[in-house]
Amino acid sequence: FKTRFFRFLSKTHTHAHTLTKMKASTNEQVKDLLKRANELCLLLGEFHELFVGCEDEAAIDKASQLLKVPMCKLVGPIVGDLTKVGEIVYAAGCQDVEVNSAVRGADLKVNGSGDCIEHKVCTYKETKKGGSAITFSACSQNLGKTARRKKLLEDMERKTRGGGVVMEVKNHRGVTTNTFTMSPRYVMEFFARIPLGSSKTYSIMVKRCPSCKVFHRIDKVHHYGQVFDARDGHLSEDEWKSVFKPTRTNCKGVAPVYPEIA
Repeated sequence: FKTRFFRFLSKTHTHAHTLTKMKASTNEQVKDLLKRANELCLLLGEFHELFVGCEDEAAIDKASQLLKVPMCKLVGPIVGDLTKVGEIVYAAGCQDVEVNSAVRGADLKVNGSGDCIEHKVCTYKETKKGGSAITFSACSQNLGKTARRKKLLEDMERKTRGGGVVMEVKNHRGVTTNTFTMSPRYVMEFFARIPLGSSKTYSIMVKRCPSCKVFHRIDKVHHYGQVFDARDGHLSEDEWKSVFKPTRTNCKGVAPVYPEIA
């Protein structure tokens, strides 16, 4: 009995010693992981500055190819929903703004107030043929015109209540070059008037003018929004028609004339 008992004690001691070693090993792994995460964070910050500042496109392409796979391996498990990447980056630069983890509803929420923000990102490239666009859901045409408009406005009110819309335009290196906004009141009036065609989406063209480098279409939407807000929520019917009138993407040196912001 004594022999068996001491063997049991010996095994228990060995097992406890092994668990202690495993725990110590795990703690070291955790420390090492966090240490490397901090180091990587600093390195990525430095690399990002080099990346966006480099003017050698061939070098940028080579660096992108080298990092594409390892970055994707990291981004997937860390971020989860990749559609939230732009929202995460934007929220990090704001105070009291957090990403809404829900699939539906507002993209961003303001802590404390509960205000909602619809966040849109568009990446543009300098091409002759066309541009990019900021796209909004316009609901299915199967609902019928009245029901479709009603649902569209309900959706926009839920997504933008108190916060409105933020539209970021980025270049091909991910640098935000322009930010356009729409206040909550302007959003509701704007979408109450947009033409509802056969498409399930409504798009605002993002194409930079080759003459003056302005994004004329989205800039016009943004400018009239500022006029609307300055007038406490008012635009004339002619001004609303101008908002939706086709916009030339090349002004050829003759800048479009819009109402002054009071």
